[in-house]
Amino acid sequence: MTAVKIENNTGGRLINLLGVLSIAGLAYCFAAYLYLRQQLTPVMPDPTPTIELIGALALPALAVAGIYHLILLVRALQILAGMPTGRFLHSAFLVAVVLSGLSLATEPVQLSEIGKEYVLFDVSGQWLFLIGSTLFHLAVATAGLFLTRRVAGGISTAIRNIDSRSDAFFVTMHQVGFLCGLLGILGVMSYTHWGVLERYRAFLILLLSVLALVPWGTILAFLMVRNRNKPLSAWFDEKQTTDTAVGGLCSMMVVMPILVILSAVDLRIEFQPPFAFWLMLLFFLCLTLFSFCMLMRSRADGAKGSP
Repeated sequence: MTAVKIENNTGGRLINLLGVLSIAGLAYCFAAYLYLRQQLTPVMPDPTPTIELIGALALPALAVAGIYHLILLVRALQILAGMPTGRFLHSAFLVAVVLSGLSLATEPVQLSEIGKEYVLFDVSGQWLFLIGSTLFHLAVATAGLFLTRRVAGGISTAIRNIDSRSDAFFVTMHQVGFLCGLLGILGVMSYTHWGVLERYRAFLILLLSVLALVPWGTILAFLMVRNRNKPLSAWFDEKQTTDTAVGGLCSMMVVMPILVILSAVDLRIEFQPPFAFWLMLLFFLCLTLFSFCMLMRSRADGAKGSP
């Protein structure tokens, strides 16, 4: 028992050290991007060796941060396995870790593209993405260092201990769905509200919509894999099945009339933004309403059960 405790303490210290290194590396990347943004202008057609070195050092820092994000995801699953019910802060952390990790993977590509295009095109938008996403990574890594510092155990143990029929998993799934729905609405609204050039709008809202769906899709994929050998009726308990049916009915009663009206109007006039924009917006509205109904029913049932 003592040996196991020592091993867990050692592993925890190494992970916390990796977290500190990750935060330090991301802080370096933030400072480097601010510096490079000022230096890489058409006036400097050929980057100096110093500038190339500054950019190259960002790559190992991003790699360390990526590894630490994977550890944070594992620890978030371990916390979920031990929770009696879903917590909104934990669900928000899950969504943030997944989205931050995905955007981390794109930053080396962004740096490479800036290095090729800064002489020919305006790359201010790409710099804003890099600087903004780095601040996001810093916030996630710092929060993870404090929220998960006392978690022990491995990923296999965490996954085995997660009961897909538990209240914690059910509520977390719909909290994640609610957050993803709101993020999807914001992403689709970027078509008209963020001043994006028209030729990039379709690609941007598609990319942002996919990103918004990844955390929710990950939860659903886990649910399907975990219950692949069970009949659908055994995926949830009786109360959860009833809640799901009620939530689906409520969201359909709101969304279907809107869809019919939009379709009828589209036959008479040409939408601007186009119909695809409204359809995607309606999808995320449906996801948000459905998840919100689930959370309200769970909250009401929890209030009834409390003394």
